[in-house]
Amino acid sequence: MWVRVGGSGGGGGAPGSASPPTLHRPRSVDPALFSRALMAGAAAAVAADAAAGRAPCVRAALAAAHAATAGILGSATAVIATSQPNGTLAVAVLGDSGFRLLRGGRVAAASDAQQHAFNTPFQLAAPGAGGGDEPGAADVYEVEAAAGDVLVLAR
Repeated sequence: MWVRVGGSGGGGGAPGSASPPTLHRPRSVDPALFSRALMAGAAAAVAADAAAGRAPCVRAALAAAHAATAGILGSATAVIATSQPNGTLAVAVLGDSGFRLLRGGRVAAASDAQQHAFNTPFQLAAPGAGGGDEPGAADVYEVEAAAGDVLVLAR
């Protein structure tokens, strides 16, 4: 997923990505349900901030996203990005999802993967389901954005 960053920095929009681990596929769990609920929860939190006239908070959006997955089997890594009124980008990353900010054909900023051990990324599971990490474990980045930048979010 990509988004082109404009020069005005109005605090609008929140691209995101959630990626379920492959371990759920053989267990007859639809990994898309959890990921969709996670991103829908994040979008709702960012929209609520905008409606209230507040700058979006990626950490709060990730916590709201996590709460939106209650009762859904599955887990996912996640990355959520928001543009801030001061022209910066705020990005929350949990697990091996991540971002790259491209400027002039070069990487201007990038996230690091979070792993407990090899091939064991941090991930969110439904509240109370056990086995997942908490949204507060996410790394939060604030990066300067410029007109023409390209933000890439992916796993």
